[in-house]
Amino acid sequence: MAADWLRCINTLFTALCITIALIFTAYCIYQYCKNEDSSVVTFSEYHDEEDNIYPGITLCFLEYLKPGTLTWEEKKKFYNKVIEGRALFEKISQKKKYLKTLKYKKVSDDLTVEQEEQIKNVTEKLMNIFQDNVVLNIKDYLLFGFIRKNVAGMYVHEFLRNRSWRLDNLGFRFEQQRNETWIPIFYQSLSDIYRRCWTFEIPYNNTEQVQTFGVMLNRSIFGRRRIRPAYKNFEIRLSYPKQQLTAPTVKSNWGFRDPNSTKPEYTMNFEIQNMVVLKRRNKPNKGCTTKWKDNDKQIIDDIVETTGCVLPHWNLNTTDTICVGPELRNISRILGNMKGYPLPCQSVEKFMYLYQEPDGLDFFQNTIGKATKGKYKGTKYDHTDAFQVQVSFQGPTYMEITQSRAYDAQSLVGNAGGYVGLFLGVALIQTPAAICMAVRLLRKLIHNL
Repeated sequence: MAADWLRCINTLFTALCITIALIFTAYCIYQYCKNEDSSVVTFSEYHDEEDNIYPGITLCFLEYLKPGTLTWEEKKKFYNKVIEGRALFEKISQKKKYLKTLKYKKVSDDLTVEQEEQIKNVTEKLMNIFQDNVVLNIKDYLLFGFIRKNVAGMYVHEFLRNRSWRLDNLGFRFEQQRNETWIPIFYQSLSDIYRRCWTFEIPYNNTEQVQTFGVMLNRSIFGRRRIRPAYKNFEIRLSYPKQQLTAPTVKSNWGFRDPNSTKPEYTMNFEIQNMVVLKRRNKPNKGCTTKWKDNDKQIIDDIVETTGCVLPHWNLNTTDTICVGPELRNISRILGNMKGYPLPCQSVEKFMYLYQEPDGLDFFQNTIGKATKGKYKGTKYDHTDAFQVQVSFQGPTYMEITQSRAYDAQSLVGNAGGYVGLFLGVALIQTPAAICMAVRLLRKLIHNL
């Protein structure tokens, strides 16, 4: 009798151990199937590898037509209606209102042939602006690109196309061809219909760190008055190159300017104290763009596939039609809200920076003055004609957050195997015999009950 009870208790205990082992194994499988992330924070060096790249600078102009292209009234029509995809003169009242701005003495309900011709001409002019490409070209205003590395000296690239701005009488032309050690990378970025953007990259070089990087333009790019545009008419974007559509930092407001100051405040300095980069894990239920170095193009390709048309300034190698009317507004609305589009697998999440606008251009210390010392005597340019954007890096490292699977296959096998070994006392080599023994014990337990 006692022996039967002992066998029964032994059988129950064995069944309990098997049950617990199965429960914990199922829990391990559940944790694995949740596919959650864990993050590892490290500090990486810029340009230590090809993926550890510096951020780029993107300049965006919201009033991007060439000066003198349109009259004031035509410009209002263009920015308020054409790029919004709305009809210019849908009603007779709209035609009359516009003609009155042209100082017509008499505008009746029955417009004259001359007045109708005037309306037709301005309509064609505004609708063909994109096709005629009468917009700003930053190449016409570029003066210098400059970079200071971890070695002594400032490297300067002179954009030779523009030579129309004033020179001081203190020196000679800087013979850039004799001392040119780098060429900046810049190109027109993909953007919505409301702006034109150009991005400047720091060329990859794994042997030298960069301390300062920037670009200098002729102030005439801001029009005849050469005054930096008002709030939100000009933007600076900091992001990885070709990720400016989802840039984490967009600067479109400026510091307070003393109205009594006689010094032009046309130096914009971003001192990067830290940059946070996120390396995402490409998951089946929440994927990311593996071609993260060309993320803007991926987004635009998806939009073109959805809408079936392209914006006129994208210059894509495609046979799709040019967007007109409401399509212009629709695509710009899509680009203003990136929800639903996969994020790049590597992107800048945040910049911690100090923004400064020095009184006047810190010209000789930060740019040409350094580069033109020594045997190369450079031209001393009039700094009141220049506009400068520069990014400085406080150190050679940045913060990198790498996502990985919180519970991977190794954890699953290790933990499940540990529970099986703990509660059943079996090793992998004993698994077939253990399964057979467990089946026999369960049958016996059921028979006894």
